[in-house]
Amino acid sequence: MAYKVDKSGLPGKYKAWIYQHGILSRLSWHLTLYEIPMFMVEALEKKVNQKLRRWVGVPQSFCSIGLYSRSCQLQLPLSSVVEEFKVAKCRLVLTLRDSADAKVREAGVVTRSGRKWSARAAVAESESSLQLKDVIGNTCIGRQGIGMSQFKE
Repeated sequence: MAYKVDKSGLPGKYKAWIYQHGILSRLSWHLTLYEIPMFMVEALEKKVNQKLRRWVGVPQSFCSIGLYSRSCQLQLPLSSVVEEFKVAKCRLVLTLRDSADAKVREAGVVTRSGRKWSARAAVAESESSLQLKDVIGNTCIGRQGIGMSQFKE
């Protein structure tokens, strides 16, 4: 599919939009279902980065952090394939663990996500971080007084 997008006569910004809203959403379904090792996902992201750099019009030396960063001056609305892989695996862990069906919860399905990164550990770390934020509560920033901001649960 990326080959067809690349060979179309569309401008590069439209090709990047098609990647973000069409190709990546279809790819995330496959990343959820199939056991793909992390090194293959990283190799796929390397190829995607080459295409995106060409489509967006940045030089080849432009780092991939610049493509996906949300905190630098150039903020492109693009998502990384590796991040989508991690989100998909965490979503699968939570779906199986918190299922309404007792048989699915007790089936003991193990989501394998590779040696470098574990989806179960990432979910446990995120939940413990949320519990800590709940215990700490809403803190004041700067010269704010009590009741200046509302805590959203």
